[in-house]
Amino acid sequence: CIGNGTHKIKVNKAPVITVQDQTICKGESATLTAVYDGDDEISWNWMGQNNQTNTLKVYPLSDQTYTVTATVAGQTCEGKAEASVKVHSAPYVNITANKTSICEGENIQLKASADVPIYKTTWGHTPNVPADDISYDGKEYVSNLGRNDSIINAKLSDVTLFTATVQNEFGCTAIKTASVLVFKKPVIQTDAETICDGTNLDISATGASTYKWFKNQQTNINNPTAQPITTGTRLQMSDAQLKSNFGTGLSSYTFYVIGEEN
Repeated sequence: CIGNGTHKIKVNKAPVITVQDQTICKGESATLTAVYDGDDEISWNWMGQNNQTNTLKVYPLSDQTYTVTATVAGQTCEGKAEASVKVHSAPYVNITANKTSICEGENIQLKASADVPIYKTTWGHTPNVPADDISYDGKEYVSNLGRNDSIINAKLSDVTLFTATVQNEFGCTAIKTASVLVFKKPVIQTDAETICDGTNLDISATGASTYKWFKNQQTNINNPTAQPITTGTRLQMSDAQLKSNFGTGLSSYTFYVIGEEN
């Protein structure tokens, strides 16, 4: 005997889901979002964990790949998708200067360099430097990815802290600071700019630790009697000593002192 019959079988389709790849800088987080283009109720499973949500926040320190599984409620068919997270490191930044310290009013040049081509450098400084006393190779210099440095020139009157924020082509940034020491110029004082014959001249200087005395910006004077080369801050010479050291027939004497900081 032969019997015939039919049985209807419903074929469920696995849900189709997508997840976008992401790129981050090291130390940042990435939020992965799975997308299902349908009206069904979906159960989500990220990397074997029943998260019950279509998003996953991760903090990878290196390149990683993440898998999400979606299941329609009441069914067993699964849809899967993968997303990769690319992790880029921040540049290593260094600041070099053409001088280690300067005197008040002098110029200094600083260069920010990195171990990768610089895309953008932003300079900052504290305290504020007048606009006329500073020039940038681009305060916010955007390069053609072919160079790896950015330069700033500044005329300073006080100790200044410079900050260089460097960004690579992936948007990852690093900050480096450098402090520039600025020494104040010594102060020179005299009893008078002009002296009469037979009087004494008293010159003093402050603001430095050691001193060298010069006449009219010439070479250092060497006189064992008057001893104008002194480690102190004061030089006192009689008119006779002045004539002995600097010649006769002069009605006024001009002195310059160069202070040497430690």
